Amino acid sequence: MAEANNVGFRVLTRIERVAAEVVAGFVTLETTCVTDAMNRFGSLDPEVQPVVPGMRLCGPAVTVRLPPGDNLMVYKAFELAHPGDVLVLEARGLRTVAHWGDLTSQVAAKLGLGGMVTDGVVRDIGGIRDAGLPVFARPGFVANGGRKNGPGEVTVPVAVGGVPILPGDLVLGDDNGVVIVPRADAAAVLARARKIAAGEEAKVREIQAGNCIPDWLAPTLARLGCEIVEHA
Repeated sequence: MAEANNVGFRVLTRIERVAAEVVAGFVTLETTCVTDAMNRFGSLDPEVQPVVPGMRLCGPAVTVRLPPGDNLMVYKAFELAHPGDVLVLEARGLRTVAHWGDLTSQVAAKLGLGGMVTDGVVRDIGGIRDAGLPVFARPGFVANGGRKNGPGEVTVPVAVGGVPILPGDLVLGDDNGVVIVPRADAAAVLARARKIAAGEEAKVREIQAGNCIPDWLAPTLARLGCEIVEHA
């Protein structure tokens, strides 16, 4: 294999994705259960939220590193992405230019992609809504769009929302935000997240049955040394 050494302007074509059956297992899980299954790690900066409330995404990451104000390499990522993949754009928090809008949403939807996540902002909110593609970004919209001159990188490690992301990692997003699950750990995290979700469902049943004060509260307070002062 040829050595890729044009740092900053290169495309690596190989992506090892999370297995399809593992991805399918995450589709109905809440991001809250998934981050709990990773000891509260993996959650992106809370400013990265669905552009339209109720959007959900789940799929392997195709990563893109962009220079400020240019989205040329987004189109190369379209060429490499498979149906169900989620584009993850590292924009380093730029808010003056949008690297994504209605046309890119239309292309991604037509290709059957699972969505897009960026730590930048987007534009053309009406067109994004009409495209129906799940899009997660920082709040606010701008009129300025990106040029197409490069450079940039595709399928390289990126950092988005304070979390390192490798190509092929699992990306899960809902109204709570976005969580990244490392590809190598995805099967183990899925098993733990399913147990946590089942436990949450059991807690809801207890509350609905009228058992609102958990039986672990008193022994926990005693173990931690909490003093209870009784007043007459």
